[in-house]
Amino acid sequence: MVSREVRDKLTQITLRRNIIFPSADIYPPMGGIFDLGPVGKGVRDKIVRIWKKLFIERNGYFEVDTSLILPEIAVKASGHIDHFSDPVTTCKSCGAKFRADQLLEENKIETAGTTIEDINRLLHHSDIKCPNCGNKGFTEVAFFNLMFKTNIGPVEGTPGYLRPETAQGIFMAFPRMFKSYGKLPMAMGQVGRSFRNEISPRQGVVRLREFNQMELEYFFDPNDQSFPRFRDMAGKKVAVLTYEEQEKSKVQSKAEQRRNEAKPVVLTCQELLDKKIAPNEITAYFIGLTFEFYEACGIPFESMRFRQLSPSERAHYSGGTFDLEVQTSFGWLETVSLAYRTDYDLKSHETASGSNITVVTPDGRRIIPHVVEPSFGLDRLLWAVLEHSYRGKDEAHDWEWLNLPTALSPYDVAVFPLMKKDGLAEKAQDISSLLRNKGFTVIYDESGSIGKRYARADEIGMKWAVTVDYDTLKDETVTLRDRNTAKQTRIKINEISSIVSKF
Repeated sequence: MVSREVRDKLTQITLRRNIIFPSADIYPPMGGIFDLGPVGKGVRDKIVRIWKKLFIERNGYFEVDTSLILPEIAVKASGHIDHFSDPVTTCKSCGAKFRADQLLEENKIETAGTTIEDINRLLHHSDIKCPNCGNKGFTEVAFFNLMFKTNIGPVEGTPGYLRPETAQGIFMAFPRMFKSYGKLPMAMGQVGRSFRNEISPRQGVVRLREFNQMELEYFFDPNDQSFPRFRDMAGKKVAVLTYEEQEKSKVQSKAEQRRNEAKPVVLTCQELLDKKIAPNEITAYFIGLTFEFYEACGIPFESMRFRQLSPSERAHYSGGTFDLEVQTSFGWLETVSLAYRTDYDLKSHETASGSNITVVTPDGRRIIPHVVEPSFGLDRLLWAVLEHSYRGKDEAHDWEWLNLPTALSPYDVAVFPLMKKDGLAEKAQDISSLLRNKGFTVIYDESGSIGKRYARADEIGMKWAVTVDYDTLKDETVTLRDRNTAKQTRIKINEISSIVSKF
């Protein structure tokens, strides 16, 4: 598990290097809203690039970009008006409001599967103190809808909402897309922002009011739950914490639970089917693909698991859900929800809109497709990647650094002139332009000593640094430095692009 000390040190790096920082921070803080600087955006964009390659391009799926604003009738049909609420409680001393279940969990009191009555009882019969003022005593729990409401147009009475998830836009676009491209199975993905008016956002980017998602909706005939290329993923090993293992742990005493914490089992995707843990090939395939994606982002296999949710934990639309959790300084952090949404969304939108959303199968049946949805929290994944890439001082580095996978380096290469004088800066700028013209992203830095520039590059996870010195002016060679080893190699200028491309 990543330590709290690492979190604190990493937070200082992200602020110092403007990787992640509070939005509009020249004013009083809003809470739960953050900006990304060039480095943060660079790493996030690289994560998105890998996701698109695996979840969109690999299988020839479609990518869409749908509206941020939804009419009230749409979010009523999706169930978000009635069900998208969190339990809120108020400190009787200072009036601060908190999400009740999170307040309990932050005090090591488990709330998974509990009722609102259970939460009230736990809250009022514990020694929990207000995080804001330190006093005890909270009000009865009430429910608070998490959507941001607005009005569409200048006339009052036409309410709309900022979308709470990217999925609903895809569902409403499905009939049109199916007419143009359709036959089942069919999948559409989207990367975009969603909004949730969190009650008491804390823990940095873990709980946000404005956040980024990567979602895929896989539409299929419920009579055929096979996956066309499942054999390619059948042997992939994954870690799954089953519902049964979690239930076994709950019946143990507290001491036994500490000794025998529920542990995931390592199985192949084929074994998930054989043991009836995954309901179908589709779910098993996306479990395997998610592990492949996270490993490509530098998350160690032993630091992630899919947790099978109990019926009481699942969303109102779910016929079965697995959450991918990553070990972080916040504990096991949910970063992906893989849900079997059945035909809930399409059927609800058909009823509310009066539109015909059914499709005709090759054998003449008229059906509403079912959906499996892998939904990724991009901001949480970015933070998990940063935590797992953090490294302290070692033999090769007299400073903290980020061991990001090369594919996630915020820039492809850094270029440094040894000195700003004698034509070295001009030569370094020429090399930077040459690399940019070949499609590489380049960060140029000429301030401070060369050692400080190496340290700054390592601190933001740069894999390669090119140094231009006096020999460069004589023989067209430069020094190429590898972040991980700090080893420096003399190469020709025309070799830089091939070496960087290779990795």
